[in-house]
Amino acid sequence: MVAGGTVEGGPGSEQVFAGRDTVVDILASLFDQRQWARHLVSNLLVDVEPDGSVDVRSYFQYWLGRADGTAHGVGDYHVTMREADGRLAITTLSATILEEITLPAAAPAVSTAGAASA
Repeated sequence: MVAGGTVEGGPGSEQVFAGRDTVVDILASLFDQRQWARHLVSNLLVDVEPDGSVDVRSYFQYWLGRADGTAHGVGDYHVTMREADGRLAITTLSATILEEITLPAAAPAVSTAGAASA
């Protein structure tokens, strides 16, 4: 359990993280789990709430290069932000992974250069 929310794994589960330090730690830890990454965010919906907070929702896709292959997933983000010291700061971040697949790592190519023909 993370302050302000739950942490669960697997497609269809929601992960909720609250508080600046928690969100920074979670996002930083993702870099330890991959060799490379590409991340696409789309369909942003931004609402300013009556209390002054900013509510942001979007879709995401990601590709992660891992030792065992390449993971591809899709999901939804929901972020709440508040102004602090003249800047917007994330107060809660939730991510729901709707689907993820892992494509196996490709076998190294075998060179046939210089092979004798029969």
